[in-house]
Amino acid sequence: MSAECTVIIPTHDHAPLLAHTVRSVWAQTMTDFELVVIGDGVGDDTRELMTELCRTDARTRFVDRPKSPRTGEPYRHEVLESCASRWVAYCGDDDLLFPYHLEAARERLRDADLVHGYGSYVDADGEIVVTWVDLARRDHRTCALEIESLAGLTGMAHTMDAYWRLPFGWRTTPTGSFTDHYMYQQFLAEPSVRAGVIPIPTYVHFPSDQRAEWTVAQREAELVDWEARIADRDPVRGVAAAFAAASYAQGTLEVAAHRHLAEHCHQINARSEQLEAERDAERSEREAMASTRTWKLRNRLVRLRERLLTVRVGRRGRRGSRRR
Repeated sequence: MSAECTVIIPTHDHAPLLAHTVRSVWAQTMTDFELVVIGDGVGDDTRELMTELCRTDARTRFVDRPKSPRTGEPYRHEVLESCASRWVAYCGDDDLLFPYHLEAARERLRDADLVHGYGSYVDADGEIVVTWVDLARRDHRTCALEIESLAGLTGMAHTMDAYWRLPFGWRTTPTGSFTDHYMYQQFLAEPSVRAGVIPIPTYVHFPSDQRAEWTVAQREAELVDWEARIADRDPVRGVAAAFAAASYAQGTLEVAAHRHLAEHCHQINARSEQLEAERDAERSEREAMASTRTWKLRNRLVRLRERLLTVRVGRRGRRGSRRR
């Protein structure tokens, strides 16, 4: 299927939640997309669900693969190799997109290669937490590249042109690293990749680790509630306002923490630049020294000494052979 955008949802064992995520993609105001759900060792419940969903909307297809060592990263690369879309968006299998998410990502990608959403999520108490992250900033980019993950899979979008400039693309993540952070690091390590943030909230993320003790019914009820809240465009604006208010009322500590982290990164950048300047100065000093007559004469004497030693060693060898 040829479409402007390919939306990828990786999944493993969230069948009851996945249906809500898929419906949030179907509800996009931008309609020229294909949706690919990638099964990473899924059960029959997910297969049955996807059979029904693919029948419901022809833009949807299911890629069923055995369980990978991590989260099916090579399968994502496999899908991208076969897609003809200009750009790609991603969503977690238990998150919800606002109806205008793809439109906002497309607009931001007009002058960027990689975009992401704000570091925002709904905690286990139902509170909205927003942290200030913008990978277009040098300090935030350095932090995400060298220190910690600042943006997640949901809300991530990139052009295919930028993807093919990467050394590897999606591949199995080393033990001890986060899958999505490992992918972001590839993008951010490429100087030619222009990063940017989608400047408005366009999705709701529900961290699974904060809901480890929840039942499936509890998790599904939460998605149903949020689905209803964003189904109508007016409530969407209300939710966006809640996100904006949360960045001040609830996210003060998070913002302060990231500012502290940014200052730390600034210090790292300054030290790195200082070391580079010192290295360049040493190189210039060596080059200047090497060009002087004294240095050239020294090099000639060193080479002459080496030749004399070689001759002496050769003569000793011949004398020894005569004695024998």
